[in-house]
Amino acid sequence: MKKLIYFFLCFSSFFSCNQSAQNTENKNDSTTVTEQSYVPEIEKTSDKTMKSDFFIISTSATADIKEAVEQVKKLQADKHPAGYLWMPEYESLSDKELYSVFIGPFSAMDTCIKYLEVYKKTKPDAYAVKVQHKKERVAINNKFDIRVNDVRQFLILTYSTPKDEEQYAADGGEDWGWFTNDVYTYFNKNYPDKVIFSSIYNGWLSTTDIKALEKEMHPEGFGYVLIKGKEKIFLTHNLPDAIISGACEFFGLENVPNIQSEQGE
Repeated sequence: MKKLIYFFLCFSSFFSCNQSAQNTENKNDSTTVTEQSYVPEIEKTSDKTMKSDFFIISTSATADIKEAVEQVKKLQADKHPAGYLWMPEYESLSDKELYSVFIGPFSAMDTCIKYLEVYKKTKPDAYAVKVQHKKERVAINNKFDIRVNDVRQFLILTYSTPKDEEQYAADGGEDWGWFTNDVYTYFNKNYPDKVIFSSIYNGWLSTTDIKALEKEMHPEGFGYVLIKGKEKIFLTHNLPDAIISGACEFFGLENVPNIQSEQGE
């Protein structure tokens, strides 16, 4: 009789432990299914939704997709275009397993910088980055501080007022467009990670920025505004070689000979 009671107790104990383990396993399975079946209200930005390189204004990062979605909804409620992405999917971003919540995306740098300058009025430490599938980090701290792999870029901004361009076209002028393209091509080929080329009136500067720049530098006619940190100079419209030479001297860059032109001559 004692043996029968002992056997019954052992069996009951085994059954109880087994049932407890089964319940725990079922609970874990239930949790896994719940997490895997979660469908976010807002789809994350990826190659499926945004194929080309683009820019974003970073606002936060989190490992929780639900929290990322909630933060995006808050930004959208404040009338900002917003989204989130999985950082490891892009080589230009950190490989930390986090969701980056952002304002954007912006397909053009000009548009991103304009938005960033407005957003910085409420969040002064805001910055933007380029999202791409290559190990090159492009960070925008403000309209004059753009960095590639932590190196602050020199800026060449073409200058010509809309009124002057209209008159120039009416007079049959053509060389301005050709010459600026030659200058751009030279720096894009020889110093793609040191010089950024844009325009005063057709770039990212606001009307207020342009007026302040004109008051500071007094540019006249057509030309180029060169910016190196806090230093600025204005080069009047000239042959491409003269502009390239002047810009290289100002930036402290070697003036690389145009081999193709020399061979053509």
